[in-house]
This record gives sequence, structure tokens and C-alpha cells, in this order.
Amino acid sequence: MARKIWEMTRAEKIVYLQEIADNAIDRVSTNKTNWREFLKFYANLYTYPFSEVLTIQEQAPHFTACAEYQHWKNRGRTPKSVFGIPALNESTGNIKYFFDAADTYGDERGLPTRIKLSEQYKGAVVSELRKRFDLSLSSPNDNNNIKWAVEEYVRAESLNYMENLRYNVDGSYLADLNDDNIRKEFEETVVDSVGYLICERLEIEKGLYDDDELSFQFLQDFNTRPALSKVGEAINRISKSVLNVVIETIKREQKLEEMREKENERLKREQAVNRGIDEINEQSDGGGTGTESESGRRSSGNRQIRTDISGLSENELSGTGDGVGVGGDIVGNMRGRKQRSDGNVSDNIGTVESEESETENGRLYGTPEIRYDDTGHGGGNNPERDSLQISVETEQSNESESNGSPIVISENNINDIFRMSAEFVINRVLFDKAYLNSRGDFTDEQNARLECESAIKRVISTTTQRK
Repeated sequence: MARKIWEMTRAEKIVYLQEIADNAIDRVSTNKTNWREFLKFYANLYTYPFSEVLTIQEQAPHFTACAEYQHWKNRGRTPKSVFGIPALNESTGNIKYFFDAADTYGDERGLPTRIKLSEQYKGAVVSELRKRFDLSLSSPNDNNNIKWAVEEYVRAESLNYMENLRYNVDGSYLADLNDDNIRKEFEETVVDSVGYLICERLEIEKGLYDDDELSFQFLQDFNTRPALSKVGEAINRISKSVLNVVIETIKREQKLEEMREKENERLKREQAVNRGIDEINEQSDGGGTGTESESGRRSSGNRQIRTDISGLSENELSGTGDGVGVGGDIVGNMRGRKQRSDGNVSDNIGTVESEESETENGRLYGTPEIRYDDTGHGGGNNPERDSLQISVETEQSNESESNGSPIVISENNINDIFRMSAEFVINRVLFDKAYLNSRGDFTDEQNARLECESAIKRVISTTTQRK
């Protein structure tokens, strides 16, 4: 019965993993299809060294996104087993244990996300590759430009991995070749391999890389672990350089796109606000059409609502004087400090119920509360406000024990009252979510008007800073 790897000593584990690597080399170097399958697998794990990925694929070809145990724990996920897939790093001799994302559970946010190269970003990627690698690209096809950019870059970079190449090919089919041919076969194999991996990762057509006659022509000559590992080292480092540029460019473009969307949303909201202001101004200016004398009476009545009573005579304060007229109606008699007053309502529009207010130094204080009541029938010249009633009531003073006399406001006074509170109301309506949502796409004018009216009602009836 074969021993489990966790039962082996470290030396036994290294020998075991080297045997796995040798088997993988034999499998992928003698068959172009197998090599392409390995490159597809490597495209998902390109950040890991070649030797590690080679042993991982040989044991777990189903892996798509793997990491070590602690990495998953740091991301809020836990591997389902404590026994991962072992992998040997040839350059360091370290043994690591990997767990695939599918073999973990926990926080969904800990799962890796793969950035894809969509059509909208390809132009930016081509421009960045041209700038970074000082390349000349002129094809109208962005996919071809990307492949050509990668190929030119790989040819230049592969020279950095040819040092001591002669010593890595001993025992392989390359051993009988001169240095120039060894370099040529190495360069062509690396160019085809990196190109195929990049196309797989970015999901663009592979073109000639899928043609057995034109690609990977010298693969079979790298038939030993040291020889193919030299190719693998170049694939790993060059691919990471290219893909890092691509990913940085995509993230930058996504950020710019997000900023543009926010700016468009801000402009859209600003337009909605401006339209809302214009609409409110139109509604305010287009109020009642009463006669000039009626308008004068309304204006006079509104002024009386806010008048300082310190100048009233004792008779007026005690209730023996004339009543205060609002909109042509007798409001009622006002009494002095701790006095009660009763008034008759002569209009069905609504009432302003004034709880007994305490005066200090002859001044009336208390905060009016304006609210809508749709139980009555309104007058005025605008039929859309037939159901609109306004009740204004002052807060009850601490010493008050009963309600004051009602103050009646006719429908014709609504526009005048609104003008006095316009700035206060507008500032709050413009931030009412329901109103802004209805104006967002400018497609339903009637709904927007209704939401505007509702927003005004909400502001008047719910605000704590009442006027």
C-alpha cells in the first residue's frame, strides 16, 4: 500500500515530487496538445513559479484558483481539508500545500475575481503596451496589435534568460546543437508559449498559436526537467510583466469610467434640481388670479399673522378690540397673557388653531406648525388644490391649559404663504429622494409634478424648523 505524503520525511517528499515533475515533463514536452493544455492551466496560476504549477497540474488538473492555507484564512475562507496538494519549488527546494477555491468555504468576498479584457478596454491596452515597450503597432485589429506587442516584447526579453543556457540543456536533444541554434529554439519556444498563455488569459483568439505546423516546432527538444524549466522560468516572468500592465490599464480605465459615471450623475441631478426650481417658481408665480383688492387683503392678512402684538392696546389684548382680518375673514379676537380667545370660522378652507401662547414683554412667541388636511374642500382659483387645507398651530406653552382661538386662512392666501416660505421649502424639496428619482430620467412629467407636490407636503408637515 502506497504511503501518504504526510507520512513521508522531507527528503522522501522531495524525491516523490521530483518524480511527479519528471512525469509531467515527459507528458507535456512530447505532445503539443498536452503543452497547450498545460499553458491553459498556467494562465490561471501564472503568478506561481513554473515548477510548482507543473506538479500541481499533474496531481490536480481541475484547479482553477488555488492558494496556500493561510492565504484563504486571511480572506475569510477555510479549506475543507487540512491536506492540500503538495508542490515543489525547484529553485528553493520548498514544499508548499495548495487548496483550490472550490475546496474552501466562508466569506464569498474572499473568492478571487478575474479581470477580463473587454472590447472597450482593448484600445487603451494597446496604447499602454506601445508606450511601455516602445513598440510600433499599426493594425486596425486590437487583438493582432496585442499579440504583436507581446511577441516583440518576448523576443527582446528572452535574451535575459539565455545566460548559462548551455549548462541547462545537457542530456536533452538540445545538447548536440551549437549555441546559436539553442538560442533560436529557446526564443521561438518562449515566444509561442507566452503568446498562447496571454491569449488564453485575455480570452482573445490564438490564431497561429493553434497551428501545429507553425508553433511549438522545437518543443520536443526540451525533453529534460532542467531544459524545460528554463523555458518555464522565462514564461512565468515575462507573462507576469505583460499581464500586470494589462491589469493596471484595465483598472485605471474602470476607475476613469466610474468617475465619468459619477460626474454624469451629478450633472443629471443638477439638471433635475434646476428644473425643479423652475417648476416651483412657475407654480409660485402662477397662483391665484384674484382682484387687486383681494390680493391686497391677502397680503395684509399675511402680515398680520406675523405682527408683533406688543403695540396693541389693552382693549385689543383683552379681546374688546376689532379682530384681525386674514383674507377678508374675521379671524377672532386675541387675548392677553394667559387669556383664552374663541373665534368663528367663516371659511371651509382650513383653520389655524392657536393654542394659548405665553407673551413676554408683550411679544407673542411659539412655533407655528403647518400641516395639510384633505378632509375639507378648498376655495381659490386653482381646482388642483381643492383638497388642500392648511392648519397652523402654535406650540402650547408650559403654563397653558387650553387651546386658543382658530385662525382661518383662505385658499387665496396659499400662494402668498408659499412665497414667504419658498426658499425654506425649495431647499428641502430639492433633496427629496422620491422627487429626485421621478425627475431622474425626465420621462414622466406628470409623475414628477405629483412627486413635487407630495414632496412639498412632506416638507411642510414633517420639518422641525417650521415657519
